[in-house]
Amino acid sequence: MDSFYGDHGQGRMWGDINGDGKLTSADALMILQAAAGAIDL
Repeated sequence: MDSFYGDHGQGRMWGDINGDGKLTSADALMILQAAAGAIDL
């Protein structure tokens, strides 16, 4: 998987929205909630 470095220099995986180091349905849920305007990322 590709990764990037956030504002604090921590490595993160693309799509790992909650930052737990895994790509799960929880990440997908957060993306959908943000797309619907329910949460801010």
